[in-house]
Amino acid sequence: MKFKDFYINRYLKESDEYNTANFSSSSSKDINDNEDFDMVYDRLKANGWKEIGSGSFAKVFEHPEKDYVMKLFTDQCYLAFLRFLERHQNNPHIVKVKSIDIIPKGDNVGLVAIEKLKKVNFSIWRNNLALSFGGYLSSTTIGNRSLETVVDGFINKVKKDENAMKQYYVVKNQDTPKKDFIQKISQHDRLLRRVEFFIEDNLPLARALYELSKYLEMNSNFCRFDLHSGNFMIRPSTGEIVITDPVS
Repeated sequence: MKFKDFYINRYLKESDEYNTANFSSSSSKDINDNEDFDMVYDRLKANGWKEIGSGSFAKVFEHPEKDYVMKLFTDQCYLAFLRFLERHQNNPHIVKVKSIDIIPKGDNVGLVAIEKLKKVNFSIWRNNLALSFGGYLSSTTIGNRSLETVVDGFINKVKKDENAMKQYYVVKNQDTPKKDFIQKISQHDRLLRRVEFFIEDNLPLARALYELSKYLEMNSNFCRFDLHSGNFMIRPSTGEIVITDPVS
């Protein structure tokens, strides 16, 4: 089945998964207006929050008595991502936000409480294809192209790449034992079939990736969609892939 036909038949009228959610400031006011990044960091540590991860512009903390994590950041691009999150909280592949506090000083320092997730196993083909689709979006310009057009482009690219790899393997391995040769070729053929099934069975995820990439393309001159393996996690309660912070 062509992706376009599948999309029209099953999802065209389903727009309610992108309803706007209204984030609230934490009832305990996690950030005070006169604090800076280092002051908030020290207060979190003093109150039993343990740092479990960090990047160039953020640190993540967990607490033994909380079912969510805190992300302390100083990054204008992450603020752009949070604005996107506010409009897409009903998509199951978007990280769920509990509260946001921003210091109103113009230096983009904020503290966001988000759901606790776990790492993705990329040896599972579904997860690997999700990463591949995100990578495709990171390297292409969406412009006015629809989701179905972008997905068809991704599928065609995977088919082209896989067929090229298969032909290369055929030329380079003519003397390979027959059993091993057939097994390797079958792996390529399975991936070609799986890529279409992946899109059909995971359309909300494809839509979330597409919408985020398009949002950044249209609304930011300096932030870009930059998806890699560290931006995918798993929601333990459902096993769903969740997009966390794919901007730079």
